[in-house]
Amino acid sequence: MGAILLVHKYESINCFENYEPRYVFSNPDLGLDVWQFSALSAIKIAQYMGCTKLVFVCFDSMNGDYTHFEKESKPQEINDRLMANYKLQKDRQISALKNIKHKYITPTKNDLENI
Repeated sequence: MGAILLVHKYESINCFENYEPRYVFSNPDLGLDVWQFSALSAIKIAQYMGCTKLVFVCFDSMNGDYTHFEKESKPQEINDRLMANYKLQKDRQISALKNIKHKYITPTKNDLENI
């Protein structure tokens, strides 16, 4: 038996469709609202797994206040709503991580060239 694949019902249900064993979940299964960003799902799953420290890689929205969307990709009204929700998510993540050791790593260009 291989490792259990965690599959988010609304974000990745079609990924690795034939892989077994798999566990399909949604945010309400984790005690979260269905519309919460996946970062909060990941934090909850890590807590359930007993993780005592989390490392976020390339997490620009938390490490440098990079919280914008491509303006050309959506009408401005939708972008405005997404931005408001995105900024709220940052506050929610800070709250969820309050008692958990964590850090953010953003690789430099040099790091990426030496992979």
